[in-house]
Amino acid sequence: MFRSMAALQEAVGERLLVADQRTEAVRSVNRAFDRARQSIAQNLESVQQEMAAASMSIGDDPDAVSGLLLRIVSTHVPISQALAELRGLASQALNLLVRSAQLPDVDAVAQARKEFETVAARTREQLGIVEGLAKIDGLRGSVEAVLARAGSGNSLFAQR
Repeated sequence: MFRSMAALQEAVGERLLVADQRTEAVRSVNRAFDRARQSIAQNLESVQQEMAAASMSIGDDPDAVSGLLLRIVSTHVPISQALAELRGLASQALNLLVRSAQLPDVDAVAQARKEFETVAARTREQLGIVEGLAKIDGLRGSVEAVLARAGSGNSLFAQR
């Protein structure tokens, strides 16, 4: 009887340790995502402010209106759209990582990992588009930090 109680206590202790590791992994992913989200949001806000400032200056020089509108449409709008798309993809990647911590079995985790890899590839592609449109310091590092959480040995996928 004492052996079975000791074995039960050991099993419960192991499960609690795994749960603590999973909780810390979720926190780590969330911290990485917060840094990426903040970088994206700052740059998106900056682009939107530039668009607003440019559109407010339209009345100053009627001859420059077409050039100013062309600049807004050809540069600011695509950057804004690309950053918004990147933010959505990064959020989707985060959701897949966090959701994997609650999945019931190995098959479900494998499916989530497969979905994550697809989203990660799209996120990297979108990151390349954003970088092609504008140089944004720290953006690649913060987004890659979120995506790297799936490949590490103690990732949420590996813990399941």
